[in-house]
Order: sequence, then C-alpha cells, then structure tokens
Amino acid sequence: MSVEIDPGRALDAFTHGAGYTPNSLAIVLGSVAFVGLLAWVIWTAWSGFKGMRNKKVTKEVFRRMIFRALFIFLVLQFLLFYGITA
Repeated sequence: MSVEIDPGRALDAFTHGAGYTPNSLAIVLGSVAFVGLLAWVIWTAWSGFKGMRNKKVTKEVFRRMIFRALFIFLVLQFLLFYGITA
C-alpha cells in the first residue's frame, strides 16, 4: 500500500495544519532575524562610539568597524530574504 506524496499536497497539508503558509513563516523568521541583526549593528556602533569617546578607539578603527558591521549587515540581509516573495 505505497502511496507517493505529491509535493504540492505536502504544502497544502502544512498550510491546513499550521494555519499559515510556509512563505509567511519564512517572512516572519526573516523579519525577526532582521530586527536582531539591526540591534547588533546599533550595539556595535554604540560600543565603538563609547570607546572613541573614552580615547580607547581611534577614528580610523571606529570607521573600519562601522564599515565591517554594515557589510555584514548587507550580506546577511541578502541571504535572509533571498527567494522570499510576498
């Protein structure tokens, strides 16, 4: 009694059982990760600014830190939301 599962039916079963689509779940998870990542970037910038204000971090180090944090932010945002459609 072997029954093959149609991939389209598996998505319908998930939607029926969970009450939402897999795509909406991906959007919610991506949005939560976006908020966490944005908080990390703000924390990094604030910590660098406090270090620069206390003369423990130079302006050049602070600038590099901001560029690195923004680069990581942009790359991870691309990976988080790649392929998600509304």
